[in-house]
Amino acid sequence: MAKAGIRKLKNNLKYYISLVRSGEQVVVTNRGRDVALIVPVEESDNYSRLTEMVKEGLAIWEGGKPIAPEPIAASGKPVSEIVIEDRR
Repeated sequence: MAKAGIRKLKNNLKYYISLVRSGEQVVVTNRGRDVALIVPVEESDNYSRLTEMVKEGLAIWEGGKPIAPEPIAASGKPVSEIVIEDRR
């Protein structure tokens, strides 16, 4: 598993992407602390599940944070009330 600081990753991005394409994972560090992991798309279960949800119309994704197309109706108390009660 390769490791690279943010600046090193930025300056050598093509190299690190080639490592990921070949199946290797790259750990991104910031001031010596691990902050991110770059993995090949095929290895990510979350990515495959997300693409399935987009195909089924359960999510909208444009590369950022996925969102639900419509709010999901729920019964009972709002979450905010439950959180406030739990804090007491």
